[in-house]
Amino acid sequence: MNIADFTPMDAVSLRRMDGEAYMTRRAEVLELSANLPEDTTLEQMESLDSEMNLYKSEDEHRANIAALNAEKRQLVINGGGNTVESVATKTVNENKNEEAPTMDAQARSLGEHFVDFAKREGHGKSFHLVAPAYSRAATDTHVSPAGDELKATATTFDTSIVEGVRESMGVLNLLGREVITGNTLVFFTESAMEGTIANVTAEGAKKSQVHFPDPTPTTVTLEKIAAFIKESDEFIDDYGFLASAINGRLLYELNLVRQKKVITDLLGTSGIQTIGGTTAVTRDAVAVADEIANAIADTMTYSGRPANAIVMTPDLWKLLRIGKNADKDYYGGGYFAALHGNNIWNLPIVLSNQLTANHIVVGAFDTCASLVTKAEGVTVEAVNTNEDDFVRNLMTIRAEVREKLAVRMPAGFVDITVAA
Repeated sequence: MNIADFTPMDAVSLRRMDGEAYMTRRAEVLELSANLPEDTTLEQMESLDSEMNLYKSEDEHRANIAALNAEKRQLVINGGGNTVESVATKTVNENKNEEAPTMDAQARSLGEHFVDFAKREGHGKSFHLVAPAYSRAATDTHVSPAGDELKATATTFDTSIVEGVRESMGVLNLLGREVITGNTLVFFTESAMEGTIANVTAEGAKKSQVHFPDPTPTTVTLEKIAAFIKESDEFIDDYGFLASAINGRLLYELNLVRQKKVITDLLGTSGIQTIGGTTAVTRDAVAVADEIANAIADTMTYSGRPANAIVMTPDLWKLLRIGKNADKDYYGGGYFAALHGNNIWNLPIVLSNQLTANHIVVGAFDTCASLVTKAEGVTVEAVNTNEDDFVRNLMTIRAEVREKLAVRMPAGFVDITVAA
């Protein structure tokens, strides 16, 4: 297993694995985590951590199941202290000097009744017994226990938490990364040339003079996104599966805010191109597909960079996917066609509910913008020395990141507005 081919498994998939397959997978992932290559990306590390966070709860679940199975194998006949097999093979040599109980003796339980009968009937050799029917007063009918403690023993708890809706982090993954040591990045964009160069200069004529003004500086200052939770030591020790789920969700929620901010900052950048800004594009599959093609061309024309992805909301993807011609043929090949996939004009589609409704963004995400961050990227730290956490047996867990979107070439993006 190598990090480039690694795909994380979810809690349900791990739970369905048999013991040998689970332990093999667990060992491979831990080995991979301990020997990460130097070129491992943040996304790959987060993907690996998402699976490793599940192992603690899954290990506890499997240990509990093993313990329950072991208890079932230790069934002992009540009252006699012997297993069924030992009672059934007991010989007369062990019992010949014991006084056999009379049939009038009142056995307190079914187990004692069987043992008493075995002592009475076992004479001279090993034997196999079928005891007579045991009877007690009709008022002793067994029903479900009333106590909450006993009722709880009949409950099976699945410790894998069913996650709510999870937004894809596809937009974050489209962007390149820039690491800085300080807190501010200044980049420069060349200014337009002043003057023109003549196609032909006649003999003796004055040559063309041009001037290149100083480049325009743009400042990008890192901004912090952070959140923390508190957990007691008892909660972490006693409810490890729940603590793991909460810790994992903290990281997801942080990334959700990161992605929303990236989208907002991108669309708020001065200089990005727009289509349908004054008059929205007709809400028709063909019309929308045509404008996406125009946006792809405009990206290359005005930035010199080819578009590498299309971001849209799920409802606009649906509009394109089920669009039909006059003969009711699907433009996308129909519901049996898998060749077209999630591509339009040979560019991948990233679906996001965080994008403003009725908008599509076409752009060169990998070359015209980047996410500027510190070397450590997203950090998760846990301490018990915050405030009075130590004396209260509390743990503070904090997740944070310092980053900012830098749009170096705004013309490399096109924002398409579609009619509602």
